[in-house]
Order: sequence, then C-alpha cells, then structure tokens
Amino acid sequence: MKTRQLAIAGALITLAAAGLLYTQLPSAPTDAPRAADEPAPPSTPAPAGAPNVLLIVWDTTRADHMSLYGASRQTTPRLDAWAKDAAVFERAISPEMWTPPSHSSMFTGFAPQHHGVKATYKWLDAHFTTLAEWLGQHGWDTYAWSANPYLSPDTNILQGFATVDTTFSGKWKKRAKAMTKAKLIPEDKSTDISPGWDRAHKTIGDAAPFKDAAPLAHEALDIWLRQRPDASKPWFAFVNMMEVHIPRVPSLASREALLDKETIERGYTASASQIDLLAYTFGKKDYTADELAAMNGVYDAALRDMDAATFDMLDDLQRQGKLDNTIVILTADHGENLGDHRMFGHKFSLYDTLLHVPLVIWWPGHVTPARVETPVSALSMFATILDATDLPTPDPKPDLGTSLLDAQRPSPLFADFLEATPVSIKRVDEKDGIADKAYWLRTFKSVEQEGWKLITASDGSDKLYHVTDDADESDNLAAGNADRITQLKAIRAAWDAATPDYDPSGRSRRDKPADVDAATKEMLSTLGYADPDK
Repeated sequence: MKTRQLAIAGALITLAAAGLLYTQLPSAPTDAPRAADEPAPPSTPAPAGAPNVLLIVWDTTRADHMSLYGASRQTTPRLDAWAKDAAVFERAISPEMWTPPSHSSMFTGFAPQHHGVKATYKWLDAHFTTLAEWLGQHGWDTYAWSANPYLSPDTNILQGFATVDTTFSGKWKKRAKAMTKAKLIPEDKSTDISPGWDRAHKTIGDAAPFKDAAPLAHEALDIWLRQRPDASKPWFAFVNMMEVHIPRVPSLASREALLDKETIERGYTASASQIDLLAYTFGKKDYTADELAAMNGVYDAALRDMDAATFDMLDDLQRQGKLDNTIVILTADHGENLGDHRMFGHKFSLYDTLLHVPLVIWWPGHVTPARVETPVSALSMFATILDATDLPTPDPKPDLGTSLLDAQRPSPLFADFLEATPVSIKRVDEKDGIADKAYWLRTFKSVEQEGWKLITASDGSDKLYHVTDDADESDNLAAGNADRITQLKAIRAAWDAATPDYDPSGRSRRDKPADVDAATKEMLSTLGYADPDK
C-alpha cells in the first residue's frame, strides 16, 4: 500500500472557457456493470495487505459546533486529541441536506440527481453499486450499525452489507430503548419524549427511545469482529450515530461539563418539540435569545455524548489491535439549523449550517496529519475508499470525486435540495395557517467556487455569499454581482448537463420500497420526518 502525503484534496474538475472539462486519474480496468436483476458476482480475494475500513457517520452534525473546528465549548475533546494524528478537512460539503440522499451519495459516489433518492422515493435502486457491495465482492467482510430508520434494508441504502444491526429492530432494540430511557431527565420538559413534556406519551412506547444508544455500537461492532469466520480477511464497517438528531436528550454529565446551571435549567423548559420547532421556522412562534442559546447548548451536550461513545469504541479497538492497518473516516451526512436563518431542523435551505460537515481521515503511516484547507465534497468518499483499498472503480464511474488521499487542485462544490414535501407545511398550516405555501415548497441548487457560494431557488431567486469572509451567510451579495452569479450559474449548468439524471426505467423487480408500518412511521415521526396520523 503506497504512502500518501496529504496536502490538499479535491475532485479532478478543470474549468475551461467553454464549460467544464472533466479529467480523471488513470485507473485500473473496471468490471462491467451488472444488470438490475443479475445476481451479484461471487467474492474474489482482497488484495494482499488490504486495509480495513471503518466509516463513522455522526448523523446531523454541523462542523462549526465542534471544538475540532473552533467552537468555544469543548464539544469534541476526544476527537480533538485523536485528530492530531489525522487529516482534518476544514471545509467538507455534503451534496444533500438530509439522510437518505446524502448517505446514498456517500455509498455510490453519485450525485443526488443521479441516484434518485428523495423525499417521495426513499429507496436506492438495486442496480447501483454501493461501497459495501463492491468491497464485499472483492473479499471484504461487511457490517453496518444504524440508529436511523432510513438506513435499513427497508430503503436498500445499506445494500451490500452482509450483516446489519440497528437500534430500532432486532436483537439490540430492547437495550437501545433502555439506554435512551436511562438518559431522560425527570425535570426535562423540552422534547417529545422528555418525561415532563405535557404532550408526551405517559409510557415509553416502542417508537420513542431508540436513537441514543451510541455505546451499543461499540459492543455490536466488537462482537461482529470477534465472530467473523475468517479473521484474516479485511473488513468494512459503517457506524451511524444519532445523538444530536431531534429529540435531543443529552446526559446530565455532558450538560454539566459544558453549561452553567441556568442554561441547563432553561434547556429543560425551552420547547424543542417538533411542532414548536416548525412553528418557529414558519414564523408562528418566537424564542428568546436565552432560549435559543440554551437549545444550542443542548445540541452541544448531545454532541459531547457522541464524542465520548465514539472514542470509547475506537480506543478499545485500538488497544485490541483491531485498528491495525485500518483507515478510519469520521464525517456527517448533514448538519442542522439551530435557530440560524430563523430555522430549525434540516429542511428548506442549503445554508452551510446544513452542508458544512466534519471530515477526518486517520490512517497512520499512510495519511500525513494535516489541516486541509482545500474545500472538498463528500461525493469523494467513494473514490477515497476505493483508492485506500486499491480497488478498481465500478462502471459507471462516480459523478464527482477522485481520492481525498491524493493532492489535487480545488474544484467547484455542488449541493441539492431536490424535493420538498408538504407534510411539515400541512401540520403548521392546520394549527396556525400559512399564507404562502409555495414559498416553502421551493427546491434549491448550490454551487461554490473560490469562496463564493450561490444558492438558487426553484422560483428563480438567488442568494450569493462570500463564505470565506461570511461564515454565517448573513450578507447576501447578489445585488451588484451579476457577473459573478452568471459565472457560477454557468458552472452549475455545465455540472448538471454532465451529470446523468435519475432514470426510473432502471428499476428492477427488487426495487419496491417497503410500505411503512405503523411502528416505523411512529419512529420517523419521533425524528420529525413524518406525521404519524397521515
């Protein structure tokens, strides 16, 4: 395995006067794509000395709330120490702003508009080749741990993982519920599952507490590693953790580590229930500055819980020698609005609060520790892992991204919000009335180059930010910068023209998204994704 000196990274996209000219690194011959209904080919032995791969996704984690990225609170103290031996990407951008399409892009290397996973089609078609599928076919054992119901066999986004464990079903469900329930604080009235919430279920049902079980990932992964039939084979493991997703119920220990008594107590009373967060977003409810600060503190405390669970796991694996010859990648699928831009949650925008995610790559002896300033896309995840494992690229090749392990020049960054749904709008409209529903049903595209970021809405409106100088995206510079907007729109148009649109004709007999049962719908409702009554 060759050693890389990681300095700057990015996709191989070269801008030319006529548009976008794509260049690619030389690669090994690729295997032919398989037909949608064709069985997966048998596994072949992994290359000699092939590394293990551990991909950890901190669901709903925004980079700017992490002490690793300069946040004032010590939200990620153990990551901060560990990352001194890793490559830390200062500006990694997710191609989408919520879980199913973002994970689908990481697992396939395809842009959201190509793989087609969206709000009304939460399913990854079988003909797409996933990282787990490709590594499994080339000799890796594969394992997934998921705390998010959208990452399950019911969506096919975990296609290729031979073993899948979840917090919300199967053998870990009972303990996951108990672990989440144990974190609930009697004084807390803030969330839909908090003991004191006046609209909460009086008894904890199957759906409510399942997501705050990151410590179980440690145990589950360790058991899987111990029980593998052939310990000499390399392995690929994916771990999704959900502590910072709503409903946020951080431990008292993490609250006390970060917050003063007054802020802790205000965090118990400032309502972060789904309906109130939506009402604030739609301008139907206000929070005081102190309440917003307390709600941000709750998020930070939940992040510290996840940091502790993650590094209990990594430290233990390292002590056992199970991280020898292992590349560990820690990232997030998207971020979260926490009152920013008068919004909560991850809907209705493409601001950096939703797109700027952590990205840390640890691989001693192969990746040089560095703070990497070049902006990069999470679409490069696929190519990076293939590069680390010395595997060829399947056909069709990913839309964007050469390995982050190789030094390349910067490239434009793209993100999408492809489809809005009326569920949230309807809930608030029924309660408080919404005059302009069309405004909230807009979709968005963004493009970023050389510190300039353009967000274009489906109604034709533009917002232009110089994110290098305006990290909060508070100063819309669209007026007076027509030439800049024209240039960025041309870059985005060329990208769109070169990126295949999703083709539903490629669906196979296996591509039949499962009907959502009542229990799953209630779980998704707990996370703010669905209305349990609809």
